[in-house]
Amino acid sequence: MANTNTIGPATRINGSVDTDEDLTVEGRIEGGPVRVRGRLNIAARGIVLSEETEVREAFIVGVFVGTLKSTDVVRIHQDGRIVGDVVAPRVVFVSDKPIAERTQTKPAAPPPRPRTEEPSASQEAAPEPAQATSDKEPRSIPPLPGLGHRSMQRKE
Repeated sequence: MANTNTIGPATRINGSVDTDEDLTVEGRIEGGPVRVRGRLNIAARGIVLSEETEVREAFIVGVFVGTLKSTDVVRIHQDGRIVGDVVAPRVVFVSDKPIAERTQTKPAAPPPRPRTEEPSASQEAAPEPAQATSDKEPRSIPPLPGLGHRSMQRKE
């Protein structure tokens, strides 16, 4: 396993960074270029402001601003923010929440009631309210009431 260099929370670096090992940023890096031949970890309070950053892989929990180029994968945590461009073969979004909490299931909707009578002229003008349907059934849209010929005329 590669050694990990850590830039502490009270540390601020202005300029370029070049390392063959993994780099964890808890502080701030400004300028660039930043070259990490290992893994770049940006912690929750870490900030990297670099026009050009090249890494093997990256895990973003904090803030990254600039262009991030990865040869392997970029993982963006749910709390991580990237402002700029990402060039990578894979980009993965990571969450701490279990899958059951992230997905919301919709309650089953009651089946639509069949119509048994023909609508009269007064019922056609007043559309029925839309009924909740499940995603598997096509939704029908009620017809719009007639607008009349004067609605399309220019008012002067």
